[in-house]
Amino acid sequence: MKMALGRTAVVKLPVIAFFVCLFAILSLVGSRQRAAASAFGPTPTHTNAPGEANCTACHGDFALNSGEGMVEITGVPATYTSGQQFNIVVTATQADAVIYGFQFTAIDSNGQKIGTYDIPAASENRIQLLQGLVGENMLREYMEHTSGGLTNGQFGSNSWAFTWTAPATSAGRVDFYATANCANSDGNTGGDYIYSTTKSTLPSAATPVSISGKVTTPSGLPLRNTKVIITDPMGVQTPAITSSFGLYSFTNVPSGANYTLSVQSKRYRFAPKILTPAGNLTNVDFIGLE
Repeated sequence: MKMALGRTAVVKLPVIAFFVCLFAILSLVGSRQRAAASAFGPTPTHTNAPGEANCTACHGDFALNSGEGMVEITGVPATYTSGQQFNIVVTATQADAVIYGFQFTAIDSNGQKIGTYDIPAASENRIQLLQGLVGENMLREYMEHTSGGLTNGQFGSNSWAFTWTAPATSAGRVDFYATANCANSDGNTGGDYIYSTTKSTLPSAATPVSISGKVTTPSGLPLRNTKVIITDPMGVQTPAITSSFGLYSFTNVPSGANYTLSVQSKRYRFAPKILTPAGNLTNVDFIGLE
């Protein structure tokens, strides 16, 4: 009986040792695969923007922004005009790091992607543009490093330059988010410091425009003394009362923002309209629904 127990123990120990070694090898391979994947560019949605994670999800030895380095976004003015181009530079700095990576995104006040990107010819092998889904249906765009953009030939810092172009019509405040990995280049995800930062820009003073139209019954008769309401992006409402011909108008409306127009009536229903005026708007008419 004792001999049988001894032989059983001898058989089990090598098996246990084999699985322990296999687990260690798989863990090491997985860690190196994750590190290699980040070397070619991180997975989108890791800029620390609302609804996103940051690079500490994989490089988790140190808390976010806990090291002696930093990441900066430069080239963002305090205000912008429609179609304006920003020459943006993202810079990661840490004295003892060996390689560096980054990810960047621009979103509006609703969390939606905004603007367009251009990669200069000098940076084509250092930067790439990707898309990523935040939540179930919010698609954002990301500028990030490639394997060719991990270094710039010197120690202590690395920078990436690209162009962001504002939308053709003003869209309110724009927020820019960036994260950076200042890594020790040991082939795995340990020992790396992650940093994040954000910058914002506001639309410059918008040119005032006017919005006007007519309110009628389903049969086309004008509705007088009917209230039309314009609601600005901050939820502030301004009313206008229709004339005896069903006409209404709003003046001195700042252009480039999103507005909602609605009609209040006890007799008819009216579908609201969402407008982003870039100039004067006429014939914004409302027809009652049965």
